[in-house]
Amino acid sequence: MNFSKLYKLLTSNQKTNKRLSNQYLWILFWIALAIISLVLFSDHYLDSDEGVVLNMAWQMWLGKKLYVDFYEYLPPGSSYSIFLLWKIIGQPSYLATKIFSWLLWYLSAIFLYLITSRFTKNPSCKIVVLLSWLALSYCQTTIINHNWHSTFLAVILLFFVLKNIETPKLYLLILSGLFTTLIVWFLHTKGLFLFAFSAISYLLLLPKQHKINHLLLYLSSFFIFAFILFSPWTISSIYQNLIKTPIANQYLSTTFYDLPVIIVELFIIIIMFTYSTYTNTSKKLWLALSLFQTGLLLSIFYNTEITHLIINIFPFVIIFFAAAPTIMYRNNWQQTVFYLITVPIILFVFAIDIHFKNTNSSIFTIDILAQQNVFQTDISKLKQAKNIYAGPFLPGIYFELRKDNPYTLTHNAIYCRENCQTNYLEIFTKNQPEYALVDYQMVAKFNYDQNNPVDQYIVQNYTLCPHSIFTIQIYARDPNNCF
Repeated sequence: MNFSKLYKLLTSNQKTNKRLSNQYLWILFWIALAIISLVLFSDHYLDSDEGVVLNMAWQMWLGKKLYVDFYEYLPPGSSYSIFLLWKIIGQPSYLATKIFSWLLWYLSAIFLYLITSRFTKNPSCKIVVLLSWLALSYCQTTIINHNWHSTFLAVILLFFVLKNIETPKLYLLILSGLFTTLIVWFLHTKGLFLFAFSAISYLLLLPKQHKINHLLLYLSSFFIFAFILFSPWTISSIYQNLIKTPIANQYLSTTFYDLPVIIVELFIIIIMFTYSTYTNTSKKLWLALSLFQTGLLLSIFYNTEITHLIINIFPFVIIFFAAAPTIMYRNNWQQTVFYLITVPIILFVFAIDIHFKNTNSSIFTIDILAQQNVFQTDISKLKQAKNIYAGPFLPGIYFELRKDNPYTLTHNAIYCRENCQTNYLEIFTKNQPEYALVDYQMVAKFNYDQNNPVDQYIVQNYTLCPHSIFTIQIYARDPNNCF
């Protein structure tokens, strides 16, 4: 009997069984990740960033044309996608919108796994990166907004950029152009910065052979897809809504510039480029990752604060967990211990998030199929009202109550200057809404001035009801309608 052949057969079977076992474990992990993320993202908060895109989609559902019948300084991606989804299913649905956003998140998690696999084969590292991605995504109250939607697409774009730097292929270059355009369509500031830094990565890091041709293919595909996606609107309306009006309304004067966050951003960039310069493995990929991270951080120049930082640091998460253990420890078991230590830290962050949301926000529920009442109170009178006013920054209430939003110049009175306030007051006095819902506490950080025509008209002509919804004050035109 040939014992060597028998030994090879047995060992090959062991390797096959081990590989199959690992595959089954990964399948179980992805199923568990899907269930856990669905539960975590099933909450239905009253969130203004979410409300912006829901309000835009809702106004389009009522037959209004975006950038024609109502002004908006955001690009159409999130709201138009939600509107098309509602058209497909035949009705506006918060549940369908949440599932759409969750599917984008889950798709981004898959691509984040594929990206991390290009830098490490350690399964513990991949799991920790994915758990960190879940923790970061859960830090905010909602994933239904333009900031997160564009970031989910950015993860996919990064995958194609890295693939092209390794081995450029025509279809991959076209796909990278498509996803760059999609990011611009969802959030133009982020998309344009990533367009610039993806082009720089291709220019510096693509293989020399046919480099210019490959770069031109990326650029041309970007402009072709941009022309297609923005074709429903004129260039003048895009310029007016996305560039001119935000500047005229001094949008940047109401945003935040936290010095500690700026220092953290600089620290992240320095760490990433330092490691990318001195590493001996996959140098081009590390440099591309660092360039991509730089583009993401520069894209939040208009709002440099912690929540926007969290949304845009996934490349740093990859480099931290893939590189830090290999620098600090040479043995695999020591690296595994490092990852095991990080898991309780991530779980602790989850615990803090859940506690904060339960005590400071509207509702936490694990029932994604429920039609939650985000107001947690009897709102029958609000629903019966012919029209309402919600401000200064409560655009989602129009969708939640299924009411028309007649204030066409902006969803957000924070950015409403003198001419805009005059327009607001004209519409307000014409419609005479039964109720005015205002939340001044949430806009205090913007230094919002309540001494303006609309808010003064409400105070002088409406009755403040004794009942409130969280921090939302309710004013009734008729005192008898208070509840």
